[in-house]
Amino acid sequence: MMNCPICDEHKNLESPLWESESWILRPAGKNLNGYLYLETRTHVESWGELSLDQLKEYGAALFFAFQNIKKLNPEKIYQVALSEKVPHLHLHLVPRYADHSKGLDHLTIALGEGFPGV
Repeated sequence: MMNCPICDEHKNLESPLWESESWILRPAGKNLNGYLYLETRTHVESWGELSLDQLKEYGAALFFAFQNIKKLNPEKIYQVALSEKVPHLHLHLVPRYADHSKGLDHLTIALGEGFPGV
């Protein structure tokens, strides 16, 4: 297996926002309040590799993540899962607030360099 930055991050992770046997929810560390990563605990590269139990836990993790982000009153919460640059299965949960651009313009900024000064 290749060197995986998400697996490496998990080795040093002290306090995720939420975790289960199969999933870890943590702050993305981007300049956007409420931006979270939802990642498989073990190295999985495809949704098709997940068991039914892992998918059930995914629902609970997504529920907790949305409850956490909704406290910040975003207008929308985008969910993005590409797993191209880093093949470890993970989901970007990206809030969009009233003063932000919408759709792909917002995601391009959020997933790229982030929002300066936020």
